Amino acid sequence: MYKDTKAGFRIVEDFLEENDLRKINKEVREFEYMTTNDPSGKNEYEKAFSIIFKKDAVEKVYKALPSLYPFLKKTLKDWCNIFYLPVICLHEEGGIPEHLDGQLPEKYKYMYNSDPPINLPQPYCTSLLYLNVPEEMKGGELFLHDASPSLLEIKPKTNLFVEFGNYIHSVNPILSGASVESPRLTIIIEQYKYLSVQRDFFPDICFAEG
Repeated sequence: MYKDTKAGFRIVEDFLEENDLRKINKEVREFEYMTTNDPSGKNEYEKAFSIIFKKDAVEKVYKALPSLYPFLKKTLKDWCNIFYLPVICLHEEGGIPEHLDGQLPEKYKYMYNSDPPINLPQPYCTSLLYLNVPEEMKGGELFLHDASPSLLEIKPKTNLFVEFGNYIHSVNPILSGASVESPRLTIIIEQYKYLSVQRDFFPDICFAEG
């Protein structure tokens, strides 16, 4: 398990070349699936989309979003074989409460309206890249609540890469400085290693709004 490694998390600044980062920013914000999660405005974030894809279908991801190639090339684990990738915009007051990542088991329940007939493991790790963080933004910190030896606070900044194992985590509400024009924009990827019988519950690739 990733959590059992020496640190249990990894942080890398200036993860992508500036030109690659600009291309991803533009492409994901203009992507047809990038929509408001909840028209009532009561959601924790303003806009998002997500992709479920198997390792063998990664070329279909590149066809839809060519700019993701340098990010996924550096990020995907060779031993993982199915992935959940959301892109999330947070504006002022947007935040995310404490949770453990593990959206694939939840997506199964959503798709089939029942619990999985066999166990679906949690992700090996979660990898994220801050695509855009306004310099004047206040709030929006990432907290890893059970990181050793104590609570770990990560202040987001543009082009900062963070990777961690099975930690409870949350995002503080944004107090000021982020807007529709310049949001806190993050790409996240939950990386799973599933048996073929577990992977078969999911399509090769699936795009979802919000």
